[in-house]
Formats: sequence, C-alpha cells, structure tokens
Amino acid sequence: MADLARGGESLLFDTLLRGDDIRIKMFRTYLRSALSREGLRVRFDSDLHLPWPMLCTSEELTASLPTLDALFARFLGHRHQIEHTGDAYAWIGPPRPAQPQPAVSLNHDVNVGPKTRADEVAKVLAEGTACTVRTTYEELDRDFGNPHLDEQLMYFWCHGEFLDNGPEPRVLAIRLTDGITFDGHKIRELRAHHRNSSFRPLVLLNACYAGVSWASADRAFLGRMLIEHGAQGVLGPHIAMPQAFAAEYALEFVRRYLRAESTAGSIAHELARHFASRYRNPLGFAYGLHGGMDSRLEVVSGGNA
Repeated sequence: MADLARGGESLLFDTLLRGDDIRIKMFRTYLRSALSREGLRVRFDSDLHLPWPMLCTSEELTASLPTLDALFARFLGHRHQIEHTGDAYAWIGPPRPAQPQPAVSLNHDVNVGPKTRADEVAKVLAEGTACTVRTTYEELDRDFGNPHLDEQLMYFWCHGEFLDNGPEPRVLAIRLTDGITFDGHKIRELRAHHRNSSFRPLVLLNACYAGVSWASADRAFLGRMLIEHGAQGVLGPHIAMPQAFAAEYALEFVRRYLRAESTAGSIAHELARHFASRYRNPLGFAYGLHGGMDSRLEVVSGGNA
C-alpha cells in the first residue's frame, strides 16, 4: 500500500505538475492544499485520461511504516467524490417521464463468475423493477438499435479486453455468452440517429479495464460512446478486476442505487471507504466514474415523480 500511495502521489505531483514555472508552482500548491481536504465533489475535466481515484495526496511517508488507515486516506477516491469528463459530456434533455417501476437491464456472460455473488446481483436487479436480461450479441444489437430503448440502470457483467485494430487505436470490447465482440464502434453505428431519444441510463460496466479512457483509445472507447449517445455516466474498473471482488462491488452498488436515495458519485465514494475500512481492501479505489457523479435513480413516489 505504501508503494501504491507513493506511485499515486508521484504521478499527480511529480509527473503531471512537474516544473519550475511560477504558475505551475502556484497551481501545484493550490491543488495540493485543496485535495488534502475531505468530502469534496471533484470533476477532472481533462484530456488526460487517468485513474483519478487511485491518485494520492502529497503527505510525508516517514521511515517507519505508516498505518494502513493512513495510507488508505491518501487516495483521492477515499477523500472525495470524483468523476472524469474530458470531451464526452452527458446530454441533458427534458425530464424523464415517471414510470411505475425502474427500467434496468442485466447484460451478462452466464459463464463469468459462477462461484461469486453474481446470482445475488441478478436477483437484486430483478426485485421491483422492469428488468431486461441479455446474454448475446444479437440481443444487444437489437435493443441498442431501438430508438425507444429506455433504461435507468444498465448493468454489464462480462469480460473486457483490448483489441488491436491495426492502424486504429486499440479499442475496448466486451463479450456476452456467445463470445461475439461488442465495442464503441457498434454503439456509434446503432445509436447515430437516436441522439434525442430517451436513452439516458447510468451504466455499470463491470468488465476488466472498462473504466480506462485514455486518449489513445480515441473515439472508439466504449464508455465514451455510451455517453456521447445518451448515457448519464459510466462506472467501471481501471484495472483487471478479480471476479469475486467485482461481484461484491456490484452487489453493494446496485442495492444502494436502486434505493433511489443517493447519487452514483456518493455511492462510489461510500464503497471505496467501505471496502477499505471493513475489509482492508483498496480495490474500491480502482472503480472510476466517467461522468455521472450526479446520476440518481428516478422513481414514482405517492403517485408523483
């Protein structure tokens, strides 16, 4: 953990903010002071696509080993609600019509995580909701091409991998049970003529590397395409994520989000601290929001929206 904290601090202050220019020094001092506080809502609107929750505040690491709690507390994901934007912003349209049940979906590879709590996540998604289940490329192709696709929470549980497309940048692709790849290019093809539709979900893309959005991924990045074509935000891991932890994280997130009491940003922040304090596990910091910090489930209460 000490090595991770040093690396997170070095990337933020020694790599990104390196230099002797007086303006850089002033900004470095200001940013260090601001991020050392707690409980902020921070948006990194930058063309630098980095794992922002995994970066760290600048604090002295003494020769003696710091406590684990002290190390956890240095991560930005532990201190603040964080989202990254850049060049992809959620489209803001008219208020969404109230529905008697939240519209959600489970898009999964049935062979992933059989010994995890994946089945419990599926049960939670189906309780009191209008839940659509997809397990094949054909079903994704059909529904993403539907101009009336309207879901509030879209959950993906599958493998993610980067494909080398020759001269093009490597692109993130996911596969459901049939193994056919689905990527950002396909989102663009299917949603190109439906930009003013009611498609405005929060997407929990629980697949390895799904939170990665570096500049070299260009416009083919899956999460970016989802946002450009209507999604409020995309939450996913910046690293290869162990299936057992990914299922635990999803179970906690889905439970809390479907209560319609908290925003995605506050839940992601709560979970980063939850797994660190209760299980001494830093993997919650590896989940990042690409937009969507203020996303909240819309429900009908007492006959009114």
